[in-house]
Amino acid sequence: MIKKGLIKKSLTEIDILYRRDVTGAHATHYAKLAHLELCGWIEQAQDKIVETSSSRFINDTDHKRDIKNIIKKNSNMDYSNNFKKMLIEVIGRCGVEKLEKKVSTLNKDILESELLTLKNTRNAHAHTHTKECTMTLDSPGTNIVRFERIFTALKDYERTIKVMRM
Repeated sequence: MIKKGLIKKSLTEIDILYRRDVTGAHATHYAKLAHLELCGWIEQAQDKIVETSSSRFINDTDHKRDIKNIIKKNSNMDYSNNFKKMLIEVIGRCGVEKLEKKVSTLNKDILESELLTLKNTRNAHAHTHTKECTMTLDSPGTNIVRFERIFTALKDYERTIKVMRM
């Protein structure tokens, strides 16, 4: 089960530091940290959903090991190229099709659009020094709002998978 307590606390603490930085000397660093924290949490939350699904639907130990390896090798949070592909490994294309029909269309759209935006920004900032990156980062407060939307969407997926029959 994915939880929000620690990541929400972390993002809030970063936001407080960001707002206290009256000179703005460290604003970019706090914004980058909040962004990377959120992205890391999303990856872990997606992995947890896939892992929980695997425990629920897969009995064969070799298959369980294969899923653990797929999760371990995952290093991004894109909806289609990462999250959906991992889910396909566990519940198959038919299962993902059922899942996507049962979850809120709004939540699916939120995941697709927010994750794409976050992924592009994260990739730009994760591989450059802060001073060399030209892409603008959202404030930590904006990432808190974004986190709440993504958390709600992922919880919808988690709840829907929990009641699915295969």
